[in-house]
Formats: sequence, structure tokens, C-alpha cells
Amino acid sequence: MKIVLNDSTIRERLKSYLKSLPVKPRAIVDELHVHRGNAIADVVAVYKEPHCFEIKGETDNVNRLLTQGKFYDLVFKKISLVTTENHLKKSLNVTPEHWGILIASNDNGTVKLRHHRKAKSNPHFVKEIALLTLWKQEMLDVSNNNDIELPKRINKQELVTEIASNLTLKKVNTEIANSLFNRTTM
Repeated sequence: MKIVLNDSTIRERLKSYLKSLPVKPRAIVDELHVHRGNAIADVVAVYKEPHCFEIKGETDNVNRLLTQGKFYDLVFKKISLVTTENHLKKSLNVTPEHWGILIASNDNGTVKLRHHRKAKSNPHFVKEIALLTLWKQEMLDVSNNNDIELPKRINKQELVTEIASNLTLKKVNTEIANSLFNRTTM
């Protein structure tokens, strides 16, 4: 049976796949705006740290990753591309080595996923830019949870600077994951 391997069919299968793993995500976020809306992460699995999954179906333009990928690299420590066999060669050329790659295929009318390459830790993560993924109130909560003293009046950019200067890269990433998890349970 022929199915179209587009964003929606792959996304549905990816989310059920992630939920079936031995280590399940605490939450799954669809369409997360990053880097002031310059890119939208298709699926973000929230573990101790967020893991971004970008989906490129059979008819999608893989070259868009050249632009989108730069934003994802600044915001996420773990990134994976989920694509189809017809895009594998191009995907290997346009994605950095630290990105994971999963291949979606049609198996008698069912979307199957297989790992081509596991995601590694991203060396380009920038905590100040990653923090901009959070809402201002979420950043205020992060500062309160970590006893960061703030002036009474502070704008979002000053808040980012204060948090980033007081927390390690790992702690920032964990706090972002916690905030995204809390956002999904509201």
C-alpha cells in the first residue's frame, strides 16, 4: 500500500516512535519557534535536555536545512533530521556530522524509521540564543529557581544576559527542558 511520506505522516510516526523508546521523552513539543521565530523546530523531544527533530518528507526541499540548521545549531545540543531515502545523499552533504539522521520508509502502508546516524553533542550551542526560546515569565522562573538576583525592572535581553552569566551551559539546557516540560503541562 502506497502512503505519502510527508511531514504529517512522518511526524505522527516519529512521535509514536519516541514514546515507545525505553527512555521516553517527558514531553513532545510541536512547532517550537526558535531564534526569535527565524526557524520552527518541527518536533522537540524533552528529556533532561531538548532534542530537536527536523522533518523533510519526500517532496520537501532539503536545501532549506542550510538556513534552518544554523538556527538549530545555536539553540539545541541534540539535533536529528528525519527524512526519506531519496534525500539521504543530499542530507549527508548539508547536515553537520553531529546531527543524527533517521530514515523514514514505507513498509506495506506503515511508516518505518531507522537510524542512519546517531545525534552527537552539538559544539555550536549558544546559551544566550537558546534562552530566547523561553517566554519572559519562564526566564524569570529560571532566575528565581537558581537564586539569581535581578533588578526590579529588566527587559528580556538583560534577563538572558543575567541567566547566561550565572548558569553553566549544561544548567541552561536543563532549565530550558524543564521550562518546555512545564509549558506542556499547563
